[in-house]
Amino acid sequence: MSPRTLITNPMAQFLAVGFVMVTALVIGTTVLSARAARQEALNDASATTQVLAHSVAQPAIRPGLVDGSAGAIDRF
Repeated sequence: MSPRTLITNPMAQFLAVGFVMVTALVIGTTVLSARAARQEALNDASATTQVLAHSVAQPAIRPGLVDGSAGAIDRF
């Protein structure tokens, strides 16, 4: 079979187009899922940081520490 026959063969054309489409689909979904996973990880990290800041760090900070009082800074 010559290369020209392969190019004009409908079955070869169908397989070539199918291969290109599947490749494009795999690359597209990989890129989009990576973006979504990154954004979800950032959102989770932000939420966890907020919870820890309000439940662990905030109770340890005394009013004098915020004002800059030397005694509160020493106790901290």
